[in-house]
Amino acid sequence: MKNLVFTILNFRFFLVFYFVFSAASAHQKNNLKLITESLTISKNKIEKDNLYLQTNKGIYETGEDLWFKGYILDAKTLLPSLQSETLFLTLTNSKTNKVVWKEKYYNENGFINGHIYIQDTLSTGDYFLEAFTSNSIFKNTIERNSIRKLRIVQKITADKYILKKKRNNKKKKIVYKKDTVYKKEIIQFSLFPEGGYLVNNLESKVGFKAVDQNGLPIEISGILYENKTKLKTVKTAHAGMGFFIIKPKKDRQYFIILDSFPNKKYFLKEIKTKGKVLRFISANEKVLRVNISQSETENKETIYLRLQQKGITYNLIQVELRDKINVEIPVEKLPQGIAEITLFNNYLQPIAERLVYINPHKKLKITTKLNKDRFRTKEKVTLNIKVTDQNDEPQIAHLGISVFDKLYINNNDAKNIITHYQLSTQLKGNIYDPQHYFNPKNPNKAKKLDLLLLTQGWRKYIWNEQVLDKFNYNNKLILKDTILGRATFRGKPFKGVKKNKLIDAPKSLMSFTANQNDNKGFFEIDTLGNFSIPPRYLITLKKSYVYFKLLPDLENKKYLLHLSDNRFKQIENIQEKSIFYPIANTKLHKQNIVKPFRVFDDNMLDEILIKTKKKKIFRDKFLGSLDSIMKLGTGYICKNRILNCLAHPPPSIGTIYLFNGNYSEEELLYIFNIAAIKGYYPKREFYNPIYDKEDLKFDVPDFRNTLFWKPDLITNEKGETSVTFFTSDLDTPFVGFIEGLGLNSLLGTSEFEFYVTKQK
Repeated sequence: MKNLVFTILNFRFFLVFYFVFSAASAHQKNNLKLITESLTISKNKIEKDNLYLQTNKGIYETGEDLWFKGYILDAKTLLPSLQSETLFLTLTNSKTNKVVWKEKYYNENGFINGHIYIQDTLSTGDYFLEAFTSNSIFKNTIERNSIRKLRIVQKITADKYILKKKRNNKKKKIVYKKDTVYKKEIIQFSLFPEGGYLVNNLESKVGFKAVDQNGLPIEISGILYENKTKLKTVKTAHAGMGFFIIKPKKDRQYFIILDSFPNKKYFLKEIKTKGKVLRFISANEKVLRVNISQSETENKETIYLRLQQKGITYNLIQVELRDKINVEIPVEKLPQGIAEITLFNNYLQPIAERLVYINPHKKLKITTKLNKDRFRTKEKVTLNIKVTDQNDEPQIAHLGISVFDKLYINNNDAKNIITHYQLSTQLKGNIYDPQHYFNPKNPNKAKKLDLLLLTQGWRKYIWNEQVLDKFNYNNKLILKDTILGRATFRGKPFKGVKKNKLIDAPKSLMSFTANQNDNKGFFEIDTLGNFSIPPRYLITLKKSYVYFKLLPDLENKKYLLHLSDNRFKQIENIQEKSIFYPIANTKLHKQNIVKPFRVFDDNMLDEILIKTKKKKIFRDKFLGSLDSIMKLGTGYICKNRILNCLAHPPPSIGTIYLFNGNYSEEELLYIFNIAAIKGYYPKREFYNPIYDKEDLKFDVPDFRNTLFWKPDLITNEKGETSVTFFTSDLDTPFVGFIEGLGLNSLLGTSEFEFYVTKQK
């Protein structure tokens, strides 16, 4: 299974263009071609990775392992991407912005399986697990969203955690009563005309959004005025968002006064004397409908309507507009996601745009079936999984599954694989409770999602031409997969040397590890002293450190070796940019939360901290041998701290100098003129105990709160697979979460629940 190349790598989109016009002239046909080709060329400049992290749970106790699955997908097609070979991972304290973990992981077919050790020295709080690749961040990156929000605690208990949540909710809850005056700074109220602007005497939809100073939605109501006349009542419909219909007049003023803020007027923007208005009507699985109208003073005109997703133009329609017209755009063959409708005039100028969400039904349907819903402690669980598409056709899918104690759900994390790829990374800014729009239990979710695109999506689509032009202007890579190094004269680099002139420089470089049985590697050095280490070489050795030494040994007295991996320092500069993360709905669900039963809690030892003033110095087998050489005093160090330097010999022949003091690994490597690079973080297998009747006789305590974790579960051609695992000694409800990617870039999620009770 490790060598299985995921089938969806062979899948490619076929662009389908729909042209709806009659007897079009050659000039008009050329206009259609210009719109399509110019946009496609612009978008094809972008080759960007879109990263997502799935973890085995949301809350961790110190001393635990954090297991994760990384998805590296092409930003356009959502197919597994192989253009980056390395995944850089950091764990950062959200309060102090201090990085507490950083490691590199190798990209295998677009998916990474890894783990992190949660150190017992970490303080309680929220942390950001963040992923980077060479093609996911650029010099002009201004937003960071390849993140998973986690909670780390010293020790979790059901009652303390829930009470703390209740207290936090009570503090954050803001109630706005009618006829009560509040400070101006406490609310941000914005108006968004559909299509971008209002036109005199043309009916339009206007969206609005109200949030507090923390970006949390506020439910409001108010009155829309035309000059001094009350026109209609307006109020929010969902998450601080709402809309109203208006037919504005150029010579009149329109403003809203909110009931909670009677002294503040919120004016509509400038109303154009003439122009065109684009309105979205409805959408189903086959077509979406829009209405286009123009002022009475406008002449008959040929206009163009384009629909594109993630920079790919799918539909381009030409119509003749007199006063108004309804247009149907085919969407049956398009994937799920946000689509941008742009209206062009006869001069190919974009004059209005609207974001819509199409084909939400196109996703993986993941169904699960347990052999029962209640289990005893240390009992075998069998889970059958079936994956189909929206037409119930079986799908081969690459899934990640985790089963853990329900207490470790992080209710402050509002992200899953669908909301990440379809909303959070497509719109700028923080989205409130994005999972609400994809939950089949929520009524009118399609209308609510459209309201989100009407307001927050207004001019904030990342594939908008203005955004892309700015991106393409300065989208230089700041990370590289290949590690570069150089050999220089001692104190004098190879500068000014002609390329066609060979110099007396080291011709090769040898690599090795602390384990002498590993195969050694050799790399060529050019005439300027430059060399490179490909990432694939670091994965073959499968060791934490790889060492490099110049050859032959005699040359080491003339040349210095420079090789360092400073890519995490470059990442630190990007980490100063803004984080955009979904805002969770922190309202407590009305459900019975059961405090877990810990069978052997009384036998567990409290934490014991042993402190020492002596600084811990890293030593592996090889560095330990270098340290021993220094302590034995079998050589001498010159004034430049070079071992056995020929340029600065000892004052008398036969003198042996003893080396006193402790040396850091950096000092040891410099003295011996050896470079070290940390390789990819090694893999570990998730521990899956198997109990039988003989094991239960010994009754060994089992405190696992994560029962099962498998990030590389792949279904067969029938879309089926099954897994087995055993429960632990925790008497508590458990939940299972499944996320994954299938053919045709279909995404899917599923969850299930069961109970474990103490054996009698």
